[in-house]
Amino acid sequence: MITPHLRDDRRRLGNRRLMEWALLSAASTLLLLALQFGSLSTLMGDALFDLAQGRDMPPPSSDIVVVSLDNDSLDKLGGWPLSRQRYAALLEQLRASGAKPRAIGFDLLFLEPRPDDAELTRAMQGLPVVLPVELRPAPQGEIRIMPPTVGGPQTRLAHIDILPDNDGRVRQVNPLRGGYPQFAYAMAGIPLGVDARLPARFARIADGAAFPMIGLADLLDNPYSARQLDGKYVLVGATAASLGDLYPVSGEDGGTRFMPGILLHANILNSLLQQRNISLAGPWLAFAASLPLLLAFLLGLLLLSADRAELAATLGVLLAALALCGMSLWWGRIWINPAGLIITLLLTRPAWSWLRMRQLVTRLQNDLSQAQQFLPAAALPASGTPHPVWDSGDELVAGINRLSGQTEFLQHIINRLPDAVFIFSPAQELWLSNARARDIMSRLPEGRESGLRQLILQLGGECDHLGRLRPESLQRRLNLEHNGLPCHYQLQVHQVSEDEQRAWLIMSMADITDTIRAQEQRERAMQLLSHDMRTPVITLITLCRHAHEQGQLPAEDYARVTDNTDLLLAYMDDFILSIKAERERYQTHEILLSELLAEAAAKVRPLADRLGMSMDEVEDEAMLFVEVDNRLMLRVFINLLFNAVNHGETPGRVSISIRADEGWAVVRIGNRKAADGGNNARHTGYGLGNGFVDNVVRRHGGEVTRHIPEQAGAEVWVEIRLKSC
Repeated sequence: MITPHLRDDRRRLGNRRLMEWALLSAASTLLLLALQFGSLSTLMGDALFDLAQGRDMPPPSSDIVVVSLDNDSLDKLGGWPLSRQRYAALLEQLRASGAKPRAIGFDLLFLEPRPDDAELTRAMQGLPVVLPVELRPAPQGEIRIMPPTVGGPQTRLAHIDILPDNDGRVRQVNPLRGGYPQFAYAMAGIPLGVDARLPARFARIADGAAFPMIGLADLLDNPYSARQLDGKYVLVGATAASLGDLYPVSGEDGGTRFMPGILLHANILNSLLQQRNISLAGPWLAFAASLPLLLAFLLGLLLLSADRAELAATLGVLLAALALCGMSLWWGRIWINPAGLIITLLLTRPAWSWLRMRQLVTRLQNDLSQAQQFLPAAALPASGTPHPVWDSGDELVAGINRLSGQTEFLQHIINRLPDAVFIFSPAQELWLSNARARDIMSRLPEGRESGLRQLILQLGGECDHLGRLRPESLQRRLNLEHNGLPCHYQLQVHQVSEDEQRAWLIMSMADITDTIRAQEQRERAMQLLSHDMRTPVITLITLCRHAHEQGQLPAEDYARVTDNTDLLLAYMDDFILSIKAERERYQTHEILLSELLAEAAAKVRPLADRLGMSMDEVEDEAMLFVEVDNRLMLRVFINLLFNAVNHGETPGRVSISIRADEGWAVVRIGNRKAADGGNNARHTGYGLGNGFVDNVVRRHGGEVTRHIPEQAGAEVWVEIRLKSC
């Protein structure tokens, strides 16, 4: 009765919210994909990488030794550039000491011919020397390779190109470029496959840590120091700041610090030797890893309604994204940039909030427009005119303030009502209630439930198999206890709305405790009259009859006693029937109407015979059945026939007929009215009058119609609904 329009309203709101969520989800997915393939999230991702990497820095390997060209060595050995004989002397000293380094790498470009190249080349013979080549860009994207002018067949060549990120800091290198391995890869002797063309990030040592380092001048001055390089990776390069071979790297504090190129290569080699190099996840892999978290976030927005729950879901997904990246970095040595997902979440969350706010404003505008019968038009936003959220505030505040005043006025009215009153919104949520209603709710186990369905169920209502409230649960009598005493209420739910699409509901609970108690008292009085008081009267009649038969009571006295006792019993029957007629429910039975009418005629026929009146025989060819309280309806027909006989013209005739009319049984009783108009009855008895007749027929769902003209005969029609098959 009350739910279809509410379900339609909720369905429309739910469909709109679902559609907006689907569009927002599609836009968020496309944004995530664009961020994974674009460079917008790179800076943020690099900062997160530095933060994560700072928690897991490898220690410096003792197998790596740096022979530095520091300021002291430059001063002692003749300044920059050093003679290549100095490098040859270093190699000869290593050979003479018997030390066998694993690799000797020169982070120096020997590109221009020098007179002492032959001497350096001879010194390199038989030693695992790594020399850099210079890769220069050429037209059409080609690479021009500049090899060193020194070295032999055993010399390994490598490139020393550095690959800075967008922020200028060095975090990664190309393992293979131009067909040459990167300098540290060549020193480690790691074979490279096809995938080595992809950039790889290295794990840098902490700022406070350092590799073993010895100046070139100190090493040449102390031949015994060369023995310390046995089994080591020896890197020879400039550390003097005046030479400008410095590269920006990320510091542990998040800032930028500059590192000499030879130490940068030492960090790359250290990362390789400890297998701490980090692979970069491609855009598709990063998108695939981020998409489930994004979908979980979007589902949380759809399913969670509270702002705190949505905020908790957002923070949970953010923490999950950071945890996923941290675990893949520390355990899998794969860096999945979470910046794209984080940016998407930070943009999607306020977008969803804005959509919800816009929907709320639209709904408030519609609700206020529906309230125009209560509010002046000036207090409402223009109907059908779209307003941005930020332009609707003043209009909505004005309308809501006016509606609040009307609400207070309505609250004042329902507080004065004698019954408990609940007013529910179209969403079946409690909007207003008076003090009596709140008192009833406080007695319920879950009195704070504010929905109509929850309240009806707590009051003993039932639902059908589809979960809808049964109609009989909305119009019924219920019993509650208060302070240990039973209280009776009549519950009714009414739909109040001119627009069927938006149905407001009013539920009332009338306190009928006093009425029920009065009915119980009438029942006890009826029991007293029908049994307890009739017993002594019948006993009196029996004693008088016995005395009369024994000759102890004269016939005249016996007649007066029986007449008065019969009149007393008749009055008692009339009173009992009047009480029974006021019962809330009748005990009905199916009966043939003609039999009921014939029995009533038999009761009145002796009176008609004494008065010289004739009565029609009751005929019912259609065999009409009705469902009535037999005793009450019998008394109705007795009263009507008695009145027809008592007020009819003598000699005369009382006509009786029965017919069916579209589901109704129609009984007609007529007579020829007496000359006195029926004002002076010729016989007393059957004291229940027209009020009793009308009440009983009406309580059976029927109707009584009378036609009593001045001169013509009187007629009465009684309509009773036929028993349905």
